[in-house]
Amino acid sequence: MSNDKEHQEIDFGSQSKEELLLLVNTQMPFGKYAGTKLLNLPEPYLVWFHKKGFPSGKLGEQLALMYEIKLNGLEPLLQPLLYENRQQTRRTMSIQADIQQMKSRDKNRY
Repeated sequence: MSNDKEHQEIDFGSQSKEELLLLVNTQMPFGKYAGTKLLNLPEPYLVWFHKKGFPSGKLGEQLALMYEIKLNGLEPLLQPLLYENRQQTRRTMSIQADIQQMKSRDKNRY
């Protein structure tokens, strides 16, 4: 007996993708880690917030979600979403494409 729920693909939609990019790349606006991206906040700092209470509003929701992400070891899955990592990946891919093009061009010369 097949369960349709097992084979359903989850569609996060563009809004969820944007929210995830925003979560990962939002900078902490205050405190000891002001200017640090939420994904790069140390877990003990998020644990402290969890014990003391997260701030109200959007930032509090983001910090609570980041706490859960780190608690469950999902942080490495989100590293590629950091803007600086995405830009570095694009540069690397561009360089690799240029090298491949040069090899192809040089191969035709001889």
